[in-house]
Amino acid sequence: MNTILILSLPRTGSSNLQRSLCSAYNFKLYFESDKVQPGLYTKGKQIRPNSVHKLIILPSKGIDYYLDLIERFDFTILLSRRDLKQTAESFYILKNINNGRVNAQWNDMVIDREGIRNLEEYKRLSELIEDKWKVLQEISEKTNIPIDFYEDVYSQKRLLNQNIKLDLEYMSERRRCRQSGKQSLL
Repeated sequence: MNTILILSLPRTGSSNLQRSLCSAYNFKLYFESDKVQPGLYTKGKQIRPNSVHKLIILPSKGIDYYLDLIERFDFTILLSRRDLKQTAESFYILKNINNGRVNAQWNDMVIDREGIRNLEEYKRLSELIEDKWKVLQEISEKTNIPIDFYEDVYSQKRLLNQNIKLDLEYMSERRRCRQSGKQSLL
């Protein structure tokens, strides 16, 4: 295995999973490279060997974009959360409280979850998460790639495909963005 692709919803632990894979295989990390390096994934373009690429699903790209990408990678991981409400909450916090800092930690005790869920911006982001989820499900159905879920990956410290190595240092509780039962980290 020389190239790994992670397709995920936002706020599903995909960054730590990517770091874990890069460390375990000594591969280069490409973090949401379609934003940083437009054209990197142009149809037919060679994928750099010994690399792990992570992309957040964008429904506007269309299903064929992702199906083409999957064909060019040795292995693809589809990642989501079972709890899409928590995904949307975390996405809201990333965008509106943590100013886009992807690794910023925050505390359940200082977030008014019910209040957030009543905000129009949360509702908009929740609908966006649902749209991304539908695309991820369609990718899974068309490729027969099962979806790994954050809750399982981080509690069991493994992917569904147990042949894939992980550096468990990146699976530790202290690396989570949502820190429960601790003093405020905001």
